[in-house]
Amino acid sequence: MSDGARIDTRKRSGLAHHYYAQPSNALARLSLLRQNLLRPAFFEGLTHEEIGFEADLPLGTVKSHLRRTLMSLRDSIDDPGTALRLLSHK
Repeated sequence: MSDGARIDTRKRSGLAHHYYAQPSNALARLSLLRQNLLRPAFFEGLTHEEIGFEADLPLGTVKSHLRRTLMSLRDSIDDPGTALRLLSHK
C-alpha cells in the first residue's frame, strides 16, 4: 500500500469518526426525558401515541418535546442532516 493510500484511509477514518461521534455526543448531552422520548421514536419505531402511553404523557406533550429535541440536535451539530441520518439508521 502506498503512503498516499494510507493517508487517505486515515483521513476517511477520521471523517467517519467525526460523522458518527458528533451526533452521538449530541444525543448523550440530552436530558434523560428527551432521551427517553427520542430513542423509542427513532430507534424502536414506537408511535407518538405509544410513547405517550409508556411515559404517561399527553400526546401533545410528546410531540412538543420531540420537536424541540430535534431542533436542539440540529442546532448542536455542524451538518443539520447528520442528526436525522443518524436517527434514521436502526
